Formats: sequence, C-alpha cells, structure tokens
Amino acid sequence: MKKIITLICLLSVTGCSSTTAPASIVTFVPSSHSSVPKSAPQTIDVDLTALTLSDALRLARETSPALAAARHKITGQQHRQRAAGQTPNPRVTLGNEKIGLSQPIVIGGDLQEQRSITDAQLGLAEARFQQASLAVDAELRGAFAALLMLQTANEYQQEIVTVSAQCLQTARLEVEAGESTADVISEKLITDSKHQAQAESISCKLALAQQQLATLLNVSAQGLAVEGDLSSIVEIPKLEELLSNIDQIPLIAESLSRAQVAKARAKLAYAQAIPDFNLELFYTDDAQIEAAILFELPLNSRNNALHSSAKQSQLAAQSELDLATQQTRISLQMLRSELEHATEDYSRMHNVVLAAYLRSYDIASTRFLAGDISEKQLRVARLSLLNAQIEDLQAWLLMMQSLQDVRALVKTVPNSN
Repeated sequence: MKKIITLICLLSVTGCSSTTAPASIVTFVPSSHSSVPKSAPQTIDVDLTALTLSDALRLARETSPALAAARHKITGQQHRQRAAGQTPNPRVTLGNEKIGLSQPIVIGGDLQEQRSITDAQLGLAEARFQQASLAVDAELRGAFAALLMLQTANEYQQEIVTVSAQCLQTARLEVEAGESTADVISEKLITDSKHQAQAESISCKLALAQQQLATLLNVSAQGLAVEGDLSSIVEIPKLEELLSNIDQIPLIAESLSRAQVAKARAKLAYAQAIPDFNLELFYTDDAQIEAAILFELPLNSRNNALHSSAKQSQLAAQSELDLATQQTRISLQMLRSELEHATEDYSRMHNVVLAAYLRSYDIASTRFLAGDISEKQLRVARLSLLNAQIEDLQAWLLMMQSLQDVRALVKTVPNSN
C-alpha cells in the first residue's frame, strides 16, 4: 500500500504555490471594424482565468491602440472620399454698385482624378489596417503561447523541486542510518539548490509573461491564466500556397496601394495642366447683367514640371512595390524553412525523446510496484521525465514562435491552427 501511495504522489503535479485569484470577467463591445459577426451579442464576456486564444485575439483587436488609430484613419478617409470630386462652391461678391456670382468651372478631368486619389488613399488606409492587424495578432499569439508553455513548465518545475527535496531527505536518512556517506548530502544539496533556482527563474518568466499578455489586452495580470493545446504539431504550409496570393499579403497590398495613389496623383497633375476657369456674373444697380470669364494663362512650365515630378513619384512607387514583392518572397522562403526545422525538432522531441522517457518511467513504475526497484530509483526516473517534459515544452514554444513569424507576414497560414 505504501508503494502505491508513493507512486500516486509522484504522478501528481503540485502546480504553483500561490492561491488562485478570484474569477475575473471582462466585457467589451465589438467595434464596427471588428471581425465579430453583426448577429453576435452586443457585448462579449471573456473569462481571464481560463482565457482561450480566440477570446484573447478578439479582446486584443478591440483594445489595441494601433488598430484604433488605423480604424479612425479609415473613417477619416471615407469622409474625404465623399467630399472628393464635388464641384467647388460658388462665391458671392457684394459691392456698392453690383452683386457678383462666381462659379469655378473644373475641366480636364480634375474632379474624376481627385476621386481616384481618395479611392486609392482609402485602399491604402485599409491595407495599413490589415498590416497592423497582423502585427497585433502575431504579438498576441506569441505572448499567449509563451504564457501557456510557462504555466505548464512551472507545474513541472514545482514537482521537480518537491521530488528533489524528497531525494535530499532520503539521502539524510541514509547517512544517519550509516547506509551512505556525508558527501552524498552535499551533492543532493547542490542539485536541490539548482532546482530551486530553476523554479524561481521559471516563476519569474511566468509573471513576466502574464504581465506582457495583460498589457496587450489592457487588463490586470492578477489571476490571468490561459488554456490551450500543448501537444499539437503544426502542419507546414506549402511554399507555393504562401506565394500564390502574394498580392493579398498586407505588406504587398500596402505597397500596391501606395503605387495606386502615386499613379492617381500623376493623372491629376496631367489633368491640371489644362487650366480651369471661373464664370462670373454681375448684377448692377441699373438692372444690367454682366458676364465674364476668368482663367489662368499657362505662360510658364510650372504645370508640366509638377506633372513630371508626379510621374517620377509614380515610377518610384512602382519600383518600391517590386522591391517589396522581391523581399517578401525571400522572407517567406526563409521563414518557412525555419518553421519546418522547428517543427521537425519538436516532432522528434515529442514523438521520440519524450515518448522514450514516458516508456522508461512506466517501466520504472511497474518495477517499483513489483518491488524490483526502490523508491529512490523511482524518483530518479520521475525527475528525468519531468526534465524531458520541460524540454518538450521549450521545443513546442520555438515551433510556435516560428509559426508566428510566418503569421506576422501573411494574412492566413494554410494548414495551420
């Protein structure tokens, strides 16, 4: 019976020594640019003591200052879009002897090109919003994965400390019984001290991870805890799939929108080479109506120079788009390769190394119950397994960080969760 009780104690996870904070619920209202469906409830409750990735992403998207600024810029550009291309307002002149009405007449396609510019600027604002969304999501996913990993690593490390203390106590009893020498206690003390230091390090990293995620969500870090799957292996997206919709990548879409804005400005500069004119009507005191036309004489090359400058800006924007596309292709190839290696390392660690430690511990547990090995030997096997589990978590986190690097660049990652 004693052996069975000992085995159950070794299998249990002690977890953190701190008490769990009271349940904390955050309620937020989805914005007009939120991905939450319009048919969803007007408010959304999020449990911060059992936070899921989907809830964390929704909350981060609603509380991010970067996304709030991008949303305001889109709204502002929509207002400018409605104002663009409208005929200028007439002007009224009040004099001592006559009343005048002046109406600017825009010719040469200026109004149409002004509308084209605001359309392109709206596309640019929307592309920048998508780019900001990717950055927010990638940072949030990275912080979430780090906290998820450290929560479990902290539990494993706390159990390591407990088992290590038991090993130290057993060594002291053996020395007192004359079954071992005093130098064994010194070795156990050194090992126990290292385990304590590692536990303090992980606990500190856990607190920092909580604070980082809380800052991104604009909530309190007290009692913040996340839930998720720590055993999934990422499926590597095919490079062809990543490159097939490269124009949809927000970074490229932003460069493309800038090129479209520059092109529209060049067209407007060309249209403005044809001068506009004012139609002026005057009603005099003797009930006569006078009419006049006022227009600019293009005696210098100012308009041509402005058009040439705008044309060069258009060419420069196109070259920047080509450069961004080239660099993005290279980045995708490198990031995908890094993700592939990280996934292979985790798969090897999880399916081969950790699986071997699990089998070894199962065998040790069976032998302990059969009386073939001592409790001290079982503790050694348990410590080896716990250390392997922490290494497995570290490999998983590296894989997830590589995945977030890909996600930070592309809008969606095929075949990934």
